[in-house]
Amino acid sequence: MTSEGKKHLFVLGYPDRASADAAVAELDELQRDQFLEVKDYAVLSKAADGTMTVSEDKDADPGARRGMVAGALGGAFIALAATPIGAGAILVGMGVGAVGSALRDSGFKDKDMEEVGRLMEGGRTLLLLAVRPEDTERLQSVLQDIPEFKAADRRWEADVDAGSKNVLRDALEQYKAQEARAVQRDEET
Repeated sequence: MTSEGKKHLFVLGYPDRASADAAVAELDELQRDQFLEVKDYAVLSKAADGTMTVSEDKDADPGARRGMVAGALGGAFIALAATPIGAGAILVGMGVGAVGSALRDSGFKDKDMEEVGRLMEGGRTLLLLAVRPEDTERLQSVLQDIPEFKAADRRWEADVDAGSKNVLRDALEQYKAQEARAVQRDEET
């Protein structure tokens, strides 16, 4: 169970954009039914040629310049989503949840999404979700039960301290530290 004030990020990796879009439609319905409150989300897709597209939650990020960083932004997380990580496997090599800045900010930071894009493998799509601490368990349950979320072939989660000014940056640091530990364990065996 997450502690009050923590920010929780989910990263779901999909083999195609249509599957991620179906999950977003289901997510919108869960929010309309007031079952879940998502603080922010983004869908990052990286084509086989490396071209990136990014779609963000318009409510969470009303003034963002969507699509401006269409290339590199989403790519990083897709690479993470497609790259297996080693022992103990973070089932997703897809990095850390939620493309962007602190949840109190108006969306995800372009620079961090660019880093995610660099880490992504072509042909993959990521759905990044940031939820309130009190909704973490509900979303975890939904991920196990609803087909659109179960379709994700990779998943990674991160808790970020409440005082974080940049949730994505902090989550990426967690991911990198976990990956480095996995590499070190592999080298020791």
